[in-house]
Amino acid sequence: MFRPPSLTAALAGVLAAATCLMGAVPAANAITGPGRDDRASGVGTAKITKTTGAAGATRATRAAKAGGQAEDATAPLDIKIATLSPSVVEADTDVTITGTVTNTTTETWTGVNVQAFRSTTPITDAATLATAAESEPDKYVGDRIIEAGTFETIESLEPGDEAPFTATVPRADLGVEAGVYWIGVHALGDSPSAPSDGRADGRARTFIPLLPEGARPIDAALVLPLRATVHHDPDGRVSNPAQWARRLGPRGRLTNVLRAGQSAGTHPVTWLVDPAVVQAVTALEDGNPPLSLSPLPGSEETEAPEAESPSATESPAPPTATEPPAEQDLSPENAAAAAAATTWLDLFQQAMATRPILTLPYGDLDMSAAARHAPEVYDLAMDRSADVMTGLDVAASPALAPPTGYLSPEAIARAPRESLVLLSDAAVASAGGTAPSAGTLLDHQIAMTSSGAAAGGPGPESPSSPIAVRQRLLSEAAVRMVTGDRTPIIVVPPPTWDPADADELYDSFAEGVLRIRELSDVVADRSVPLADDALSYPDDELADELPASSFESARSLMADGLVLSGVLDATAGIGYQVGNIALTDLSYFSRRNPMSSRLATERSAGGIADILGKVTIDGPPAVTLSSDEGGFGATIANALTEAVTVRVAATTDGGMELTGPETITLAPRSRSRILFAATATRQGIHTVTLRVTDVEGEPLGSATTFSVRTAQVSLLIWLIMGAGAAMLFGAIAVRLVRRLRGHPESSDGSGDEPVHEPGGEAPPSASVKREPTTR
Repeated sequence: MFRPPSLTAALAGVLAAATCLMGAVPAANAITGPGRDDRASGVGTAKITKTTGAAGATRATRAAKAGGQAEDATAPLDIKIATLSPSVVEADTDVTITGTVTNTTTETWTGVNVQAFRSTTPITDAATLATAAESEPDKYVGDRIIEAGTFETIESLEPGDEAPFTATVPRADLGVEAGVYWIGVHALGDSPSAPSDGRADGRARTFIPLLPEGARPIDAALVLPLRATVHHDPDGRVSNPAQWARRLGPRGRLTNVLRAGQSAGTHPVTWLVDPAVVQAVTALEDGNPPLSLSPLPGSEETEAPEAESPSATESPAPPTATEPPAEQDLSPENAAAAAAATTWLDLFQQAMATRPILTLPYGDLDMSAAARHAPEVYDLAMDRSADVMTGLDVAASPALAPPTGYLSPEAIARAPRESLVLLSDAAVASAGGTAPSAGTLLDHQIAMTSSGAAAGGPGPESPSSPIAVRQRLLSEAAVRMVTGDRTPIIVVPPPTWDPADADELYDSFAEGVLRIRELSDVVADRSVPLADDALSYPDDELADELPASSFESARSLMADGLVLSGVLDATAGIGYQVGNIALTDLSYFSRRNPMSSRLATERSAGGIADILGKVTIDGPPAVTLSSDEGGFGATIANALTEAVTVRVAATTDGGMELTGPETITLAPRSRSRILFAATATRQGIHTVTLRVTDVEGEPLGSATTFSVRTAQVSLLIWLIMGAGAAMLFGAIAVRLVRRLRGHPESSDGSGDEPVHEPGGEAPPSASVKREPTTR
């Protein structure tokens, strides 16, 4: 920390102290008072000076204030603590705090003083520590340190600009009793709309413990969580590849978690992995393809089937959303994510190689809600998790570890017997105060994790920041030392833990506060039988469970995936992929916004419907049969890149029976003509619907409806035609009869001429007129 280099500076410090004593500003230096909220963004440049001379001392004096008023939790100056050294109070050693201040407003701030504060009364029990960690950020907890040389002044901070700071708490200003103390920093400055008034414009705080003399380290086991939210687009791609590129990048949270495991060195640590995260990263490495209809690796290769009809033709189809993009076609976001994923997966294999691994249910499923609403989904998540790790050739054991630390009795009872159940120590009642480290409950092995370490540090900073988690863990150990409690601490950092500097965590063990051991050893040594009624499942946990509607939507999506899988002619993994998507939408993280997750599931179902809809059928506009029996045709087309086997279900209004092919197999991107035989059981006009289904009769989406006119009209035509024919031939017959009767002598001389007798006279010539005979 910078110290005044001159006598003038030293005198300035004396003058500042004298001003306080003379009453210019109350000497209590309480850190309360109304704050300001001018949040905005911008860019700028900071001008930083150390506090030297009278000007700095005057600013420090003017900043000190009396307590009694509450400050607003939000602030225009955002403070982040980067280091706190030492991490526990040591004899004759000042505590140094470093970090950054960011101007979140649209105004320029000037004369920003960053001053440390601390409390003087120790916290000595776990319950009080938990209450303190949950207190409002503006609550008064101690006085600022205003001595010259202990704080830093930033002359100017432009909108959106960030500046570093260093502040010091002298050892003499720290407590002397064992326990846990507050420590932190405040920023105070001027802006056009918020003149300096001695009230904090930004704040950050944490804990620092003072250990009892001669205290022995507390045993501890460390479990590193590899968890993240996983969402998918309707076509099956991993959502938000740009965010994943950041997570997996050199400074990304998921990379930092892996490096924290590697940095453990000889310290024993256990991994807690959600296999859905690893599968998402693998998909990103492959270019983030959409759902694939291709056969599963190792499935039997079959030739593409021929179309069933000679009239079948290969026809062009629009590009389907099931083809993975070529490498050169990757978007910049997917290309960046693919590169980061490749590096991360290499690091993952290295980190997992020599450590024990526990696997979460696939997708970090809300197990309490699943046990209540969809037990089959619960079982699927457990099985899928094991399948993924086996496929990665990673040896792992099943575990249940809800981020909240609570599980319902039904969820525990349904877990496989070999599963380790990690619960918060707050979830198990104990007559002796602190819950045991391990036990057997509902015939399952339970490990009790530290609720304090999982909760992290106090606000307004992120509770899962490296400093917040480390200081909370050290504080939990300190209060156990003070109370004489030797129960080991099982540490599972918060799900969003970002160990940007893994050494911050392991300092907890280097300081002699904790002695790290294997989780399996702690569980084996400390396991005790627990009564079933010792389990606590609060009402607010029950209220926070995912609703039944979320599981109904997931069931529907899985069913659609199985239908699509059954339609494909080759053994495909589409049903497996769709099941994974449904499970990730039922994550504990979905509790934040169940409606949003359910809508995502329904959008995924819409994507499956779009794929199924690429098998289409077209019928004629209308059909007229020439009798009560006949036939008609329809065209069925497959626009997918894989062969399909389907049926066409024909339905009528009840006056007609239809017979068609049992199943139809279509090659990729082909169409075929199919024929139906129709038999009318009732005369009239009938409505016929042809619908594409899977072989089990489940509709795929495409259908065609048309009318069929049957024999009632045909009979009338035949009657008319028969009547016409009868009239025609009748007229001909009548004319012949009339002609014959009207002309008795034929034109060839035949008729009633007399017969010539032998020996008689020759008949008269035809030209001689015959005289009539007189009778």
